[in-house]
Amino acid sequence: MQPFLFVLSVAFASSFDPRDPVDASSGDDGASAASQVGRASLVPDPHRNVRESAHVLAHGELLLGTDGVAVGVLPAVQVSTQAILDAVGWFNGSVKVEAVRSRAVSLSGQVGGGGAEWGALSGRHVDLRSTLTLTPWRALSLHAGPRFAVLSMEGVPSDPPAVLAEWLPMGALWTAAEASAATGVVPRVYERHAEVQGALELRVNRRDSVVVSGAWTAWGQNGTNLLTDIPGQAPLDPVSQRAVDWTESMGQTGNRRVALSYRIAFGSADVRIGGGMSDLPGGWVADANGVNLRAFGPARAEDRRLLAEAREAEASPSVVAAAEAAPVDGAALP
Repeated sequence: MQPFLFVLSVAFASSFDPRDPVDASSGDDGASAASQVGRASLVPDPHRNVRESAHVLAHGELLLGTDGVAVGVLPAVQVSTQAILDAVGWFNGSVKVEAVRSRAVSLSGQVGGGGAEWGALSGRHVDLRSTLTLTPWRALSLHAGPRFAVLSMEGVPSDPPAVLAEWLPMGALWTAAEASAATGVVPRVYERHAEVQGALELRVNRRDSVVVSGAWTAWGQNGTNLLTDIPGQAPLDPVSQRAVDWTESMGQTGNRRVALSYRIAFGSADVRIGGGMSDLPGGWVADANGVNLRAFGPARAEDRRLLAEAREAEASPSVVAAAEAAPVDGAALP
């Protein structure tokens, strides 16, 4: 955790430099390029975060990155998919609707699901959640809500995607599934749980923010009937056994995770970096770290308008000084 705190302190120290590496170089002339005004000089945007909050992407806005692919298809509706899962044949999608949106209160509901057919194996998942966001000040938001998720896989993966077989040590697990099927037991792995999620978001300016997020599993069930100790065969290799153990630790009542991340919102990209802890190994990583590209939508135009106004205000003292120094009543220039 100490290296992370060092990175966080350095990032915060640099965040107060008013120049922005993306926006400070934009403009129509050299004066704009030399401007000291960037996103770090602008007021925070309470609706920028669409991960932990009840907010959705603006109509026409696109997000692409580690959080998947998402598009604002209507003024209060966002659709998304996890492209990495799609690439291995687990096709999925979700719809998020911001049903209530005001300056201080927002409320959303989200429905997601997906599945795969890999030979004799079939898998399904369902994900339901709701989020309430309170924004008492422009620089502070509180996000909280319940989530219910179900994951189930049955059968022997006789035709898995080649990329999945390459990445994961599936051979021994498939052997265990086949051995289970040979005894008349349908190989099955499942988990279902209900959890409470929450986050505190502190925004320094339009570019820099800090988010503390967490979740607690209030109720959970999981199980597997894979035979991992097969008579006459070698036991599972350590990596495969850890994969089974990790699956069995999913959805356990009382599971916790917490993450602390520093976030940089550039004009066309969102970056988060941080650390955390969780009962499920690695469960905090996606909450604390990620990179997403942002494009289109009214937010880009709003950013440009605010930057233009700030740069005009920055330039106005020099304009006044030049006017005061200018010759009057037709006086000759030196």
